[in-house]
Amino acid sequence: MTTSASAAPSKSETHATTTTPTLPTLPTSVAAPERTTGPLPTTATADNRPAGEDSADTWIAQLWSEPIVSGPVARDRQLTIVRRQVPEAIVLRSDAFASLRAGYWVVYAPGPYANGSAAVAFCAERGRTTPNQCVGRYLSHRAADIVYICRPAGGGTTAGACRRP
Repeated sequence: MTTSASAAPSKSETHATTTTPTLPTLPTSVAAPERTTGPLPTTATADNRPAGEDSADTWIAQLWSEPIVSGPVARDRQLTIVRRQVPEAIVLRSDAFASLRAGYWVVYAPGPYANGSAAVAFCAERGRTTPNQCVGRYLSHRAADIVYICRPAGGGTTAGACRRP
């Protein structure tokens, strides 16, 4: 008895078709950042000074802070969100200023503001009325100035250290 094996299947055999499985599309929790207007975030000015140096020894409106370890994508995403209400918002690294807690990107609107209450009023005019959306901060290279934080308190009032002697 002789048997022969054929390497190729005959036309009468049934063939299974091979398909490549498609992977499900995973939803993203946050859309990609939009293109922002104004200067790109940077850690230095054109003359190699830390970003924000032009605002040193003044009150700023701090609009958001993001841990530096979150990375530049998270920083840029937050900057884009903030710029929808405050187009002039820019970024500095808190490590460069002793009056700020180190380790954060700080999204802010530079003044000039006469005091922390004026910075908070600026924010309120743009719909940013809670302490999570805006505080007035005194920006400096002096650690003793870390106490100067002015928060919105509702009804157009402020709380905290809103004036610096």
